[in-house]
Amino acid sequence: GGANVLYARADGSGTPYGLLRELLTPPLPLASLALVQRVIDGELDDAFDHRCRPELLGELRQWLRQRARQAPFVISGDDVERADEPSQAALAALASEAVDQRVLIAVASVAMPARVETPALALLSEDAALLALSPLRGEEIRTLLGSMFGDVPNLAALAVRIHELAEGSPRGAVELARYLVDTGRATYRMGAWRLPAPEDDAGLPV
Repeated sequence: GGANVLYARADGSGTPYGLLRELLTPPLPLASLALVQRVIDGELDDAFDHRCRPELLGELRQWLRQRARQAPFVISGDDVERADEPSQAALAALASEAVDQRVLIAVASVAMPARVETPALALLSEDAALLALSPLRGEEIRTLLGSMFGDVPNLAALAVRIHELAEGSPRGAVELARYLVDTGRATYRMGAWRLPAPEDDAGLPV
């Protein structure tokens, strides 16, 4: 829709500003933002965060306002509950700035709001419209797997089994698909994927 999109997934490493650095990795006009540039360059330590966080968040708010004037802007993050606390604080600051701006911030979290552990995530939850995601239906799991492997033999039967094991969870379905690849049960040959026959899937983890 013409929006600029930034996306990242938290890796759970706990590296200060790790998620924020991933979000800002694409080439962006950051020359005038000295503190944000230090984050990009990996000049991170507890002293930097303690001393510079208010100014850094101020730079981020200013940057978001400028970008939103040029075009609609989307910031999207997965597994935000696994992100480092400074990045969570940065997202919360950007969310507060997004009001009345052409900005959408969408983050996904396994944790329900009642399980939020950090003040930054609690603040982010307060500002957000919370959407509970329902499990995928069987045909949706098949579509998901088809987007990964293509419409190949054994896809339909495998989708039924993975839907059963993952209980409709997209994350679980993707992890099971990755397991098939990592263990050599799903192979890529001559430009197409080959999936195991239904009777050969007993080794799938439950």
